[in-house]
Amino acid sequence: MRPNPLNEHLEDEVILAYLDGELSRSITRKTRQHLQSCWKCRATAAEFELLVQKAIGLMASQSEADAHRARAAKDKFLACKAGIDAMRERRRTQGGILENQLALHAIVHGGLQKRFLPISM
Repeated sequence: MRPNPLNEHLEDEVILAYLDGELSRSITRKTRQHLQSCWKCRATAAEFELLVQKAIGLMASQSEADAHRARAAKDKFLACKAGIDAMRERRRTQGGILENQLALHAIVHGGLQKRFLPISM
């Protein structure tokens, strides 16, 4: 990866490597000198820098959007779980009430056989 000879324009790969800091010291110095004197290569370097900044911005916004969606999904899951837990608790409580009502009915009316009474009695 070297600048083109005869003071021609730099190859895109050289400009990208320069921007990434991947060139040797001597090639970096020559590339910097060329960019100072060549408006076309300077414009190309500026365009690459702008594209990199846009890509970084897109990745950051996608990460934030993904994090927001993940939090929303977690909140929805926890709300559903809380609803299911509450429903189970109501059923458990109502089931206990129903067993007590059956036991009371059996005691008062004597019409139910012992097998319908709750085990806990």
